[in-house]
Amino acid sequence: MKRVSGICSILLVSIILFAQPMQPFNLDPYNPEYELHTILIKFRDEAQIDDAFAKTSTQSGIATVDRMMSKYDVEKIDKVFKNAIPVFGKRTFVDPNGQVHEVPSLDKIYRITYRADIDPKDLAEELKKEPSLEYAEPDYYVYMMLSPDDPFYQSTDQWYIDAVNAPAVWDSTTADTNQVISIIDTGVDWDHPDLDDNIWINRAESTGIEGVDDDGNGYVDDIRGWDFINDDNDPNDDNSHGTHVAGIAAAETNNSIGVAGIAPNARIMPIKVLQSSGSGNSSDLAAGIDYAAQNGATVINMSLGTYGESYTVKIALVNAYIKSVLVAAAGNDALFLSE
Repeated sequence: MKRVSGICSILLVSIILFAQPMQPFNLDPYNPEYELHTILIKFRDEAQIDDAFAKTSTQSGIATVDRMMSKYDVEKIDKVFKNAIPVFGKRTFVDPNGQVHEVPSLDKIYRITYRADIDPKDLAEELKKEPSLEYAEPDYYVYMMLSPDDPFYQSTDQWYIDAVNAPAVWDSTTADTNQVISIIDTGVDWDHPDLDDNIWINRAESTGIEGVDDDGNGYVDDIRGWDFINDDNDPNDDNSHGTHVAGIAAAETNNSIGVAGIAPNARIMPIKVLQSSGSGNSSDLAAGIDYAAQNGATVINMSLGTYGESYTVKIALVNAYIKSVLVAAAGNDALFLSE
């Protein structure tokens, strides 16, 4: 019960704080932006794909798909979830309402970069005609949902502490070091004096051999998380947004520095999926979600958003839901849509 109380506090803070109209990007809800010359595809589970596909070859072994690859001058193919393995048999989970949902597989989802002069939306429509594909979609941009003015967030105006009744929760729990909150964002300044003692450490890598994937998770030397923008083990913050969010969730308390975190004994797992500008794409977001779930995050915080509906992100979220509590921004542009 104590764990649930602490997590609920974090959830409420995210919804209240990030529901404010502070969106720094000019987004069009009817025409979401996406990366050019890039497409995301998912093969059906029963599709027989050549083992060399996306490793050393752009040939899938499915003739109709390979003809399209050639037609649109495919330059590069990457697995979105590079460590995903084939899953045999049907997997399901039961939601809090008692509804049973199927868990989609992750192992046949690819990010394709091509040279042809065709819009990704048009190419997606073309690819949807291919029977071996479950879906095709653009790689939609995602954006941070808050733009703080103070990079070290030394504000004393922590109104949300009382708004979510956190002091009452602290009477029974302040979370513990077994709770790992992944901050999927612009990265986290793990040397910040209000966070440095609460940063998650991957012990298998920190005590392992440099340059070796000691824990076999597909990421080498990921001691403090992963940077999906630069594809390296340095998810440090070059914007300040992720650090700000991390401080709200789990800044150290009683240290006479900065702010008080809602769950000050929890651990922060830095995962960088947004560039210094505060923008990123759906494929990196999806990979970051999967990384968090697979590496022990009990809470996955995503203070970001987009109007692009990505099936790739949805599949990542469904898989992560089995292992983690999912927390997302409630919005920020003050725009309410109606059909």
